[in-house]
Amino acid sequence: MISTIKAGIQANSREIAVISNNLANANTTGFKKSHLNFADFYKSASNESPNSYMGAGILAKDPKMSFTQGSLEITGMSLDLAIEGDGLIVLESREDNQRLYSRAGSFVLNNIGKVEDSDGNTPLFFQPSNENNENISNILGPIFVETRKQFGEKQINGINAPNILSLKELETEPSGKIFARYGEVDGENQRILLGQVSLAQFASLSDLQPKGRNTFNETEDSGVANIGLPGTGSYGRVTFGALEKSNVDVTTELLALIKTQQAYQANARILQTSIEIGRDLINSN
Repeated sequence: MISTIKAGIQANSREIAVISNNLANANTTGFKKSHLNFADFYKSASNESPNSYMGAGILAKDPKMSFTQGSLEITGMSLDLAIEGDGLIVLESREDNQRLYSRAGSFVLNNIGKVEDSDGNTPLFFQPSNENNENISNILGPIFVETRKQFGEKQINGINAPNILSLKELETEPSGKIFARYGEVDGENQRILLGQVSLAQFASLSDLQPKGRNTFNETEDSGVANIGLPGTGSYGRVTFGALEKSNVDVTTELLALIKTQQAYQANARILQTSIEIGRDLINSN
């Protein structure tokens, strides 16, 4: 009996830890909540009756993530992006250049103009096939933004000099394309395509392995990543100037925490009672 009660306490403890982690990350950008699945556990009731079984407690399986959509928060930052759908942002790890995947789309320019996240991981974009047009290749790579760029030459006092323009702004499109606009030359906008967002899909999102810092690794159970463009298939749409909030409902998690704590306390009381009964039986002899 004691082993059955201990199994219940251990399962309750694991569930409290999972719920606590969900609540701690309620305000974490792109965070996906987890939940535990449980299974009943039986063992043979006696050696004489091999087909007779009795309950032996509960088994807590490994936590599974829920990839339900989080609400969007408008930030107005041109390099922030949120995904509506099943896709994940494709990253290259700063530590080992391995592929990572994330729903947290908050990016900045580093000191050399490279787009990266707050941990130095690099989002990978489909690269332009040619700087002079707006076609995209199937090659993935980082984006670098030049704050000053030469567009031909201009005459100054009869002398040809480089025509250097400063970056005016970054422009984005719902398709996931990002452009750098440098102003006008002879009345025409000088706009350079930097790249297009790449998104990853998996056969089983819940089987991705959390790596921490809102990133995931693929696993054998999740399947390999299929990389595609926003707005195609079920990759989802991207919204620039916005971030996806966590999908944690604080009220729901608090209610679940109270329920689990009550179950833990009930199991603990039963365990204490069982120990006291056993001690009384020993003392009575």
